[in-house]
Amino acid sequence: MNIFKSNQNCNTNMKKNLYNGNQKNNSTYLSKEKLEEISERFRSVREQHFSTQSELVERAETDNCKISKSSLSRYESGDTYISLEALIWICNNCHVSADYILFGTKHEESKIFNKALSRINKEGAQNICTFLELIIQALKEKFSI
Repeated sequence: MNIFKSNQNCNTNMKKNLYNGNQKNNSTYLSKEKLEEISERFRSVREQHFSTQSELVERAETDNCKISKSSLSRYESGDTYISLEALIWICNNCHVSADYILFGTKHEESKIFNKALSRINKEGAQNICTFLELIIQALKEKFSI
């Protein structure tokens, strides 16, 4: 089952309700302005890490994340809600928090940490893991765990 097809149908119905004034509960749907803000932040993050939409789509495919170019275009133009799968993928691959994309919240500490993590090569990651294992072993011995 394609998650995006079902999300697109859901998103289309939600937007019809939103823009036709058929909202049953104002807290259920995003305002057009909020959706545009989210779309702008999503597009900005994508542009910082991928020069084109096609580049992001190809990269996502290599990670078995199915983001179509048409869906991506609709996300970035504010025509539809961003799927959870796309949001998670962009956060993980662009080292940005979902808080930032959804709410505009910037966490400088996590940004610095994520940037540092993204620069660690495989050997560095192995060294960090070895170091952490030694710390865990020492703590177990000290506290007889």
